[in-house]
Formats: sequence, C-alpha cells, structure tokens
Amino acid sequence: MEFLTMCSSMLSIILMVAVGMLLTHLKWLNESAKDFLIHVTVKLALPTLMFKNVVCDFTKSEILAMKGNIAIPAISIGITMLLGILLAKLLKIEPGKKGLFISMFFNSNTIFVGLPVNIALNGEGCVPYVMLYYMASTCFFWTLGVYFISADSRNGNKAKLFSLATVKNVLSLPLVSFILAVVWLMTEWKLPDFLLNVITYFGNLTTPLSMLFIGSCMYSISLKNFRLKKEVWGVLAGRFLAAPLIILCVMHFLPVQQEIGKVFVVQAAMPVMTNTAILARAYQCDEEYAAVMTVITTVMCVVVVPVYYCIYGRIC
Repeated sequence: MEFLTMCSSMLSIILMVAVGMLLTHLKWLNESAKDFLIHVTVKLALPTLMFKNVVCDFTKSEILAMKGNIAIPAISIGITMLLGILLAKLLKIEPGKKGLFISMFFNSNTIFVGLPVNIALNGEGCVPYVMLYYMASTCFFWTLGVYFISADSRNGNKAKLFSLATVKNVLSLPLVSFILAVVWLMTEWKLPDFLLNVITYFGNLTTPLSMLFIGSCMYSISLKNFRLKKEVWGVLAGRFLAAPLIILCVMHFLPVQQEIGKVFVVQAAMPVMTNTAILARAYQCDEEYAAVMTVITTVMCVVVVPVYYCIYGRIC
C-alpha cells in the first residue's frame, strides 16, 4: 500500500512537470515567465511554507531534539565531495569541466526539487527535516561548490572560498525564514488566524510552481548534442549511487528516526542543483554541460527516488 501511495505521489509530480512542458510548448511560459516563477517560489512560496510548517507542526522540544541530526547530511556530503574529487582525477576530467563535475557530483537540488518531492512522499511534516539537509547542503554548495566551479572559469574570475557574497548566498530567504520560524516557536506565541491563512495560501504555491518551472526548463533544453561520456556517467554515479548509499552508511553508524532517515535519503538522491548552470554561465564555464546534467538528473530522479525510498523502508 505504501508503494502504491508513493507511485501515486510521483505520478502527480510527473503530471505537473508535463503541464510545465505543455505550457512552454504553447508559449504561455517564456523566459520572463520562468524568471517570475523562480522569484515567486524562492522568495515568497518557499519561505512562507517553511515558516508555516515549523510553527504549526512542531513543538519547541521536538525542534531542539533534532539539532544533532544535521551532522548526518554534513558528513555524508563531505564524504561524497572527497569521492568526487578522487573520481575526477581517476577519470581525468578535462579542464573546464572538472570543477563542474565535482560540484555536481556532491551537491543536490535539496530545496527547489527536494522539498516538493519530499512533501509529496512524506507529507508537510517533513519540512524541518528537509531544512536540516538543506542547511548542510547550501553551506557546501555556496562555499566549496562555487569554488570548484569558478576554478574552471575562462575569464580568470576565481571565487573566494569565504566572502560577504558567500554569506549572503548561504543565508537565503528560505533558510532565514526557517530560522525566524524556530525563533518564533521558542517564544510559544500563537499566530493570528488571518495571518496564518495568508502564509498557508502562499506556501501552498511551492510545489506546483516548482514543477511548472522544472517542466519548462526540461522542454527548453536541447539534447541533440548529448553524449553519454565519462563526465556524464560520473555525475550520474555521484547523484544516484554514491550520495544515497553514503548517507545510508552514515545513518547505519549514526541512527536517526525512520521518518527523518526517509527524508535524508530522498534529499541525497536529488538531481543536480539548478544554480549550477547559472553559475557556469556567470563564470564562463561549460554552461551546456551543466544545463544538460540538470535536465538528465531531474528526469532520472523520478525513477531513482522511489527505489531508494523502498530500500530504506525495507532495511529500517
């Protein structure tokens, strides 16, 4: 029964993505519309969803009890990164793609894809657990991930590992909203019903807007020059083999509650982070490689995520 429920949830996601592709084909969604979708999702829908779920679905004691669990995603992402560096050397990934390869190998799309998928599979109560993984992931991406990508820059514009820009990127609106929600929860104040209703309405936009954007991106990317080369197979191995298996191993030594473990496994098996292609363009790296890998891994995660979800359910 759980498997059928999961398949139904994934089918809902596929249909929403398909609608995004259809709307792009009909030219209802153009580049300006996609910019609008991503701004509304990241700067309004996601932050309000974070705030609402923390203050409504958790107590002070439950939030405080979770704080130690952030070590699990942090350790697993760190191990995956080291494996990506090693594999890049073994495969002799060419300059211009090496940094991108490493960053895509260990960084996953934990918020824009990971959050809607987790909500579909685990319900809205999973949001704080998603945020634990997201906090670890975003710190890695906006420091080491950006550093590796900038190393491929053709204009010599190499990013600093730690800077004010790094801090600004790490402290994204969803993360700030999560922190504010935790602070509010500690006060044990009650939100007025009218304000809670507004926050709930905006938060409910998160999943459909995210899926429409992903569908539009998938429709817009041309795969005519796509080839299954070593740098492609390597990233696929990182996203869908190394990352999920490593976090399963880490959770063997650092056990967590089953509902948290399910969220972490799903997060680890997410596709390449959407921002990778944007940064590749900014640093004049191989933008097409990053964009194609974002699309391919997004499509594949629809198949891979249910597999790991079932595996974790059986072994835990």
